[in-house]
Amino acid sequence: MQKNKLIKLTMAVVTAVSLYACDKGAENEVEGQGDNIFRLKTTEEIMPVLFTADPVLQTGEVAEVRRDANSSDELTKTASLKLVADNSLIADYNTAHGETLELLPNGSYTIDPLDMNFGSGEFVKSLQIKLNPSTIDLSKKYALAFRIGEASNGYMISEENRKGLYRILITNKYHGSYKSTGYFEHPTAPRAIDKDKVLSTTGPATVETEFGDLGTSGWKMRLTVNPDNTISMTPTGASNTTAQLMYDNPTYNNKYDPATQTYWVKYGYPFPGPTRIITEKITMK
Repeated sequence: MQKNKLIKLTMAVVTAVSLYACDKGAENEVEGQGDNIFRLKTTEEIMPVLFTADPVLQTGEVAEVRRDANSSDELTKTASLKLVADNSLIADYNTAHGETLELLPNGSYTIDPLDMNFGSGEFVKSLQIKLNPSTIDLSKKYALAFRIGEASNGYMISEENRKGLYRILITNKYHGSYKSTGYFEHPTAPRAIDKDKVLSTTGPATVETEFGDLGTSGWKMRLTVNPDNTISMTPTGASNTTAQLMYDNPTYNNKYDPATQTYWVKYGYPFPGPTRIITEKITMK
């Protein structure tokens, strides 16, 4: 029995270390050579934490912390660390990527204690967050950031993996990549529309995308699928504020087809008497 336990612990040590071979820690795990190290799992510059846009309490995993023990005997011992918020990572990411991430508002979520205690045989622990998307503005981009601040029992902190940035990504069922085809009636520049679009969540049943083919000019619109699958449209960004849906086309009838995941829309501007009219079929890829 004791022999089986020792084998399992040794395998756990080897597994934990092999996942992070690029950051030198224990040189010989079985013989107890090298340092014992705590590290955050950071496989990407920014890690997504996924939620749906449903207005219910949901749980997600933020930071995952691993310990590299230099022997099976060391892994049987307890150890602890303290995570601390490091919001400078959010500001640095925004600067480097031209992004607009904001810190997730304090009152909108609860999170596990930032003090982590590893029991005998434990080499991985996760920080869990609970969030109800209805408590935040889904049109904004949110993030959390942490670093390992302290470690106990002689454990070192990985230099390569001591910090983590986490994007709180909330999506509804309409969120995704789409193909848009249609036509832009224009008094001086009439043209066909044939392009890829991204529809991004801004509410439980609302997405935002570019207005016609004017996305490069900052023109956007929000499309909401109503309970009867009719569509509501709101111009946003730099779009002409008088833009409205038009209801005189049996094909582009301002409805969403759930079977094909397709928006059929017709809209125009300026109102009254629009001189620019767009018919668009927007289908999820």
